[in-house]
Amino acid sequence: MQSTDSNSTRRLLSTRRSLYILLLGWGVGCVLLACSQTDSVERAKAVMAESQGQFNAESIETLRGILAEDPDSAEINYLYGRALSLSGETTLAEWALRKAALNPEWRTAAAKQIAANSVRTGNFETTIEFVSQVLEAEPDNVDLLIIRARAAAASRIGSSEALADTDRILEIDPDNARAMEPRILALLNLERYEEAGEEIERLGQMIEANPDSDETIRGWHCTTTALYANDSGEADLALERFNECLLEYPGNPNLISSAVTFFDERGEYGRSLKIMQEGLVKLPESLDYRRKIAIRLVAAGDTEGADQLLIEGTEVVSAAYAPVAWQILAKHYQEQGQHPQAVQAFAQALELMQAADAPTSQLMLDYADALILNSDFDQAMALTDQMTVEAHQEMVRARIAQERGDHRQALKHFDRAFQLWPDNPWARYSAALSAEQVGDFDQAASDYRYSIRINAGATDARTRLARMLVAEGDIPNAVNFLALLQTTAASDREGLILLTELYARMNQANLMRQTLLDLNAYGRQAYGEATAKTGQAIAEVFGVEAGIQYLESYGANQLPNQDPERLPAVRKLIELRLEAGQTELALSESEAFEAGLPEGSAAAAALRGYRLEIIGDTEARNAYLEALQADPRNPEALAGLGRISSAESPREAVVFFDRAIEAEPENIDTQWASARLLRQLGETERARKRLDQALALWPYSGLLALERAELENEAVSPSSALAPLIERAERFGSRFTPAEAQRLESLRVNQAR
Repeated sequence: MQSTDSNSTRRLLSTRRSLYILLLGWGVGCVLLACSQTDSVERAKAVMAESQGQFNAESIETLRGILAEDPDSAEINYLYGRALSLSGETTLAEWALRKAALNPEWRTAAAKQIAANSVRTGNFETTIEFVSQVLEAEPDNVDLLIIRARAAAASRIGSSEALADTDRILEIDPDNARAMEPRILALLNLERYEEAGEEIERLGQMIEANPDSDETIRGWHCTTTALYANDSGEADLALERFNECLLEYPGNPNLISSAVTFFDERGEYGRSLKIMQEGLVKLPESLDYRRKIAIRLVAAGDTEGADQLLIEGTEVVSAAYAPVAWQILAKHYQEQGQHPQAVQAFAQALELMQAADAPTSQLMLDYADALILNSDFDQAMALTDQMTVEAHQEMVRARIAQERGDHRQALKHFDRAFQLWPDNPWARYSAALSAEQVGDFDQAASDYRYSIRINAGATDARTRLARMLVAEGDIPNAVNFLALLQTTAASDREGLILLTELYARMNQANLMRQTLLDLNAYGRQAYGEATAKTGQAIAEVFGVEAGIQYLESYGANQLPNQDPERLPAVRKLIELRLEAGQTELALSESEAFEAGLPEGSAAAAALRGYRLEIIGDTEARNAYLEALQADPRNPEALAGLGRISSAESPREAVVFFDRAIEAEPENIDTQWASARLLRQLGETERARKRLDQALALWPYSGLLALERAELENEAVSPSSALAPLIERAERFGSRFTPAEAQRLESLRVNQAR
């Protein structure tokens, strides 16, 4: 596989990503303009003054009531929108701010607040749109020019415009250091490296000339010099500079983020973790550090350590941030599938918020969602009676219907929620999930796109839409959506794995390698899964030998350096060697890798069972059973026993497959094997249910739809589901083999009769 990219491209992407994070680290101010003297405005201003930036449920409700008295007042709309923004309700705030922005007198203030909210969520297009409108009337407003330049540079598609804005800023104020960071990022985006280096030096001179320079910009400049050295190929100098920066600015969040990326790329994961842990020592109340460290601990298999770290966060933070600490802990439990613990943590957060008489609407919504995930549907429904936001009520009712499998009813509630809350990315995303389940993929795609436009990093909408596009054969557009993962602060493990695979299919070797580096934050298991899937993709596109060569180049055959987390890549290498006729080598490597695993581990026994299964050794069953003694839920061993038992004891095989599916529900191969076996046994109804379950998990699988359609076609009286299944198979059959395409054509012909 030949690379079509240069090393400079890889370095450029690395710098853009790092500086993008730095860019978001700089806040955006908002100016409160003078107010008119009407009674309602004076009362609204009094509420704002009394709250001092800390808005509770009572103050928000008071402002809402004042606005109801004079709904067309631009000033009150602005004050209400600002209050919502400061309380974290940025989506609800935008409605009021948009209305305020229609009034020329309040356009600037509203635009600034909308820009501030948009920057926090990475919605740069909205920032540029609103700020540009105001700049038409105030072309020399330096604050707004800086906001637009930052947004344009961070978006990566407006770099020339960012340079133009910074040119104007520096004409007006030649010593304005704030203009330099979007200017430097824009130059790097445009691959004007020499000029970027000159501007980095110029910023350093500005800082030296002003001893009172803000420490934030000093830390940003120090970090940038280290990044630039690294991207210029001076790794030793970059290392030296990062070490110096860490000594001088040990608690600087921007520096820590970039240093972690730098040491990750060097494979020094321990150093990266230590940097974050040292940052936490400097800032023990930093919930962001705790969350990021916890992610690394989970990736390393230390879930208990992650639990304890986040629990400690609820104990050490100030009372004002304790509810947030409990919410982070709750989200962590949700990610681990510990839903009862998540419910308890959310309940604690809600109790603290209510005791402080603070806004609880969003927290109530999160708590309701936790209850739904824990199957406490009645309690979640009862909670809607306490909710003050009608849109939240409809969202919860929709989610309950969705989890109960009534997707058409869910879509009705989502439609009402859209009317009340049109720019909610989670509502659009959830509605897309239900639209998929009823077979309306056009609507699902529309809702995913809508969710992405609102907030690209809020959900994994990009990944799901990309999977749909790949199944339709539209890989370039799928890559376009997934590439957003590398330009926003939020990322998605599964999306990055898919992006790595797609870059391989497109022969974009350097971009593929860079994306693998991005996966380091998710641990070696994610890296192993990505390597395995990428190896398979290369084998399909460029031939089995190319897939083997790729896996070897990424160390899948370097047995002494392997660990259990890399097992997917090793298994894929063995499979491809068998396909290529390299049986002896596959067996010897499997045996050598097994010897390097912990003795008595489920992974070692399962791999031995796989090796023995390959050669038809009857001892394979005993090896798999040994694996189950160590781990009764080991999916490889359960699936292996299912395969072994299929010929002689198919009913026993179905039991093993069912257990494997319970342990690893998203393994489509096991779902398939179970359905086919049930079909052979004549248990048609169970086979239908199994295929329906698989399609619920993988709605874009043309092959699953084809097999389910064939099963439906065999019925004495095929149901109305047959035609939609055929349509789905047609839509997602871009990779059908000639034989599979012929099966689909036969179904079409039969249906037409």
